[in-house]
Amino acid sequence: MTYSRTLIMALACFTIVSCAFEPSAQAVEGTAVIYREASHTLLNNGHKALEEKDYKNALSLFESALVADPGNVQALVAIGQVHEAMGQRSTGLGYYRRALVIEPESRAALAAESLAFLADDGLVKAEQNRDRLKRLCGNQGCLELREVESAIDAYKASHIEESASSATNDQDKS
Repeated sequence: MTYSRTLIMALACFTIVSCAFEPSAQAVEGTAVIYREASHTLLNNGHKALEEKDYKNALSLFESALVADPGNVQALVAIGQVHEAMGQRSTGLGYYRRALVIEPESRAALAAESLAFLADDGLVKAEQNRDRLKRLCGNQGCLELREVESAIDAYKASHIEESASSATNDQDKS
């Protein structure tokens, strides 16, 4: 049995026991905290697996983090990133959209979605997300905004080069 599955089972047992011995309001809050902490631990372990390109394990850990805390936007973004790394960009985009439904101002989800849009030649959508990030980050800026702006600049530069190269080839044929 994997570590994440064992952790989830242990949390379930704890929930049952804690509900039996604590008043319900305390039990619910205490259980919620424990699940959020477990989700955070699973998320950290998933990021380590993702860095090592162990996509299957990373996906399992991120999905377990989401089971422990269904509102974990970071887990949704991470699952999307794993799917993109495995060549499943449309599935990844679906997870970014789910994250944005839960937290419409998630900078991480907006940035990840923007990068996926650019990979599919969706410059306009990426620029719309960049504009949202500008509003969210304010004058001080943020890492996600810088990442998206850099990717948009690189996208535009590569497409200008492609256009120039294509025009030169067309002239040579004449």
